[in-house]
Amino acid sequence: VQNIQKVNEPIKNVLNFKDTSDAEKYINEKGYADNVKFKGANIDGLNIIVNKLDELMNTYNIDKLETINNSIRAKNVNAQANGSVLNFSNSYIKEGVTRISSNDNKVKNYEKWVDYKNTNPEKFEGRTAEAIKNRSVLKKIEEGLKYSRFTVNTNKATELEHTIVHEFAHIIESQYISPAYGISFRNVKGKTKLNDDQRKDIISKWEIIRKRIKDSDDKYLISEYSQSDARELFAETFVMYNYEKDKLPKYVIDFMDDFLKYVKKWQ
Repeated sequence: VQNIQKVNEPIKNVLNFKDTSDAEKYINEKGYADNVKFKGANIDGLNIIVNKLDELMNTYNIDKLETINNSIRAKNVNAQANGSVLNFSNSYIKEGVTRISSNDNKVKNYEKWVDYKNTNPEKFEGRTAEAIKNRSVLKKIEEGLKYSRFTVNTNKATELEHTIVHEFAHIIESQYISPAYGISFRNVKGKTKLNDDQRKDIISKWEIIRKRIKDSDDKYLISEYSQSDARELFAETFVMYNYEKDKLPKYVIDFMDDFLKYVKKWQ
């Protein structure tokens, strides 16, 4: 029986580890990864991560990962994952520093650029490299204002949950759809948990959906980050499917319902 969770309500930690070694021991015993290391991680944030990971691993049929750790040091990278690795930033686990920019900040940035254009119109006219760049930047800012959020994150209290669900989507797509890196699932190399016919069918359907979203206002329902590439669209959609399913277009819900039949341990 799966615990029922209200949208925007943080999960109630069933697992409450006192220190990182206990969390490492639990993941090792569950067989989620060959190498587990959480040295120096904030225990409160780690408890949220491990609880959500436990729920996801018990729901979806995922092969054992090679590594789960907190070794990211690069700034502005909260977490990353593929078919064999799940990695978090230590500072993110502790502080929950997001890359989400509020609409207020977007509006201020837009107003700054409009003022700059009005004051320096010559820097936006013609075919000079500077003018082309300035017009491109302003256009991108204007487009960004149409989105209600940068990433799918419905509530500060669920931020770490949303992040791990997003990264778990990358694990799913790497193990089931396309293990190769790239902006499109068409960059297929190596074997996955689906046979070739199943995988080609899923890729074909997703490419159609991706184009339909890109060419319509449906993209504004998801997030600005979702338009980075096919993989990020899948990951952001997966988060919405878990937290805001009713806000997704029906054709996206139908795809996720059908695809996840291959992935879920139970129906």
